[in-house]
Amino acid sequence: LYFGKIDLEPSSSDRVEVTGKLRVEHSVSGGNGQAAASTEAPYVNDDKRADIRWQHSGNNWVNEVLLAYQNTNSSTTTTSASPQNQYIFYPNPASNAGSVPLIQVGGPGSGVGAINAQKGWTLKDDFTLSNIELAGDHTLRAGFSYGDLTLTTANSS
Repeated sequence: LYFGKIDLEPSSSDRVEVTGKLRVEHSVSGGNGQAAASTEAPYVNDDKRADIRWQHSGNNWVNEVLLAYQNTNSSTTTTSASPQNQYIFYPNPASNAGSVPLIQVGGPGSGVGAINAQKGWTLKDDFTLSNIELAGDHTLRAGFSYGDLTLTTANSS
């Protein structure tokens, strides 16, 4: 995991912030306890984010602009299409009651494998006007936000 932030104040009315985050995480799920190593499935959690924020202010107002980028992937994918087999001990053959799972072997089994990702840009602008005197003190805040994100989700099993 890496992250950083830089703050700049080029004038008394301006502030610029640049932030970034990089996370690259790869691990294995499954293959522990009573599950053999053949049931493992790789897990990926990659996250790349960056944004730049500019804040400009006057006597009674503040304008803040944000431009952000993100590219994330949180996925578990199967390494093989093999089904998972579970071996169970039945102490009483006449009934399934009291069964004890012994070991799981083969592939990761059904229901394992999902892809969740998103990638795109966001632009946001907020304007705040304070100290408006109209039957008392008021603050007016307006803005917009636009995001162009591609979301991907899939069941890969």
